[in-house]
Amino acid sequence: MATGGGFGVEEGKQNDSEKGKMKQSTGGPVPSGAYYIFLQHSGKALDIPGSSKEKGKKLQQYRFHGSTNQLFFLHPTKDGHYFIECLCSGLYFDIEGGSKNKNAKCIQWPKHGGANQQFRIDSIGNGQFRII
Repeated sequence: MATGGGFGVEEGKQNDSEKGKMKQSTGGPVPSGAYYIFLQHSGKALDIPGSSKEKGKKLQQYRFHGSTNQLFFLHPTKDGHYFIECLCSGLYFDIEGGSKNKNAKCIQWPKHGGANQQFRIDSIGNGQFRII
């Protein structure tokens, strides 16, 4: 994902009245769990187009509707990184081909545990975070 800007997250709950902003203690890890991820610059949600289960499908920004194709599960690793699972497909965030280019694609792919599937999540304040 991007190293600039940030995003907000909300815990994924069954009904909108139960949704609440995720809380993070200073310096603590983001808790394991299901979250909606909103992009700071657009206010839109990360989304798997059409709830696709196709490996290699590129993530997109889309208006929030709260379906499972906008819900992601954060799986912490022992070294402080996260695997991010797309709950509609069971596939994981993956930087295509392990690219380090600025415009690399973030796709969904079966979990293999490589470095291109492990992300750091840093707090940037005000309930916003950066995925690196």
